[in-house]
Order: sequence, then structure tokens, then C-alpha cells
Amino acid sequence: MRMSDRGQRQWRGRACGRVFAGLASVLGLLAIAGCASGGKASIQSGARVVKTGTGSFDYTVPADGEIWVYDANSDRLIVLAGVNHGQTVHVDAAASEVRVDDKVVSHHPINSGHQYRIYYERTAQASGR
Repeated sequence: MRMSDRGQRQWRGRACGRVFAGLASVLGLLAIAGCASGGKASIQSGARVVKTGTGSFDYTVPADGEIWVYDANSDRLIVLAGVNHGQTVHVDAAASEVRVDDKVVSHHPINSGHQYRIYYERTAQASGR
């Protein structure tokens, strides 16, 4: 018994949809697990500590680059985010979030008694000026 062309297209469409949905779920779980449990080993070796604090505190970025917010008490990476010159990183214990300017980049529990560190690494500038 042979399936009609329409039946074959419908079957292929459902199968592809399941494959893509499964792949998206796996990638999403890997991304969440990577940020929530990476610890200090997830921070680039060239990044340096630019601000340390408990509770709520801010750091203004001097140039384009990346920041990592790290919970030193639980060895947990809270967030990795790209940042631009002049943006302010807000670690807000009361709201349990990290913001870059007004954009929430992480919404994980932040213990006001823990020590948090902001690591920063400047992005390499393109040569040829």
C-alpha cells in the first residue's frame, strides 16, 4: 500500500517538527545548565575581577566586552553577557536579577549574604585604523 504524496508530506512535516522540537529542548537545557552550574571554570582566563560585593551593587563598563557574574560562596556562574562601553551592570539581590542597563539578563536567586564578583574582559579591537 502506497501513501499519497499529500500523506507523505504530512508525515515528513510531523517528523521534522518533532526532531526540531527535541533538538531545541536539548539545546535549551544545555544553555541553562551551563550558566547555572559552570562555576569559576566557565570564566575566561583573561577576565579580571572588577567589582566585588554583597546584596546589590553596580559596575559601569569601560569598553565593549563581556562580563561574568559569579557567586563566590556557591561557586556558581550567574550570568555571562556581552556589554558595550558605558553600560551599567546591576546586581540586584532584592529583585534576584542581574541587569545590563535596564535589560534583565539573569533572573536567578541572589542571596544578599553571598559575595558576588563581576569579571570583565575587553573585546579585542579590530586592527587596521
